[in-house]
Amino acid sequence: MIQLFVDAGPGFDSYLWSNGAITQTINATASGTYSVVAGFPLTNLVANGDFEGGTTAASNNFITGYGVGSGGAWGLLSNAGEWAITTAANLVHNNFPGCTDHTTGATNMFVANGASIANVN
Repeated sequence: MIQLFVDAGPGFDSYLWSNGAITQTINATASGTYSVVAGFPLTNLVANGDFEGGTTAASNNFITGYGVGSGGAWGLLSNAGEWAITTAANLVHNNFPGCTDHTTGATNMFVANGASIANVN
């Protein structure tokens, strides 16, 4: 009797093999074809991905070395290394194009004025 251990790979929230097993690995003891559906929950994996949580990094569930826009001659993002949540890029910096959210054009999006120092998170 030959035994073959088959591994669907780590990191998934669920596994469903063609033999009914729900584990990451199975022991295939009979000849034949085995298949697996591995997946993630049907919920949004990115918490607050639409940035409706306001302008604090904590409420948007991300960490950044950038600061919240502090304003200046060209708008809220006049200074390099700052960010804002807005419905159009030109609303936070006069020289930015009037880009809007690509999904509907009417919801919030993250806009940043790039940092003058390389590799700022």
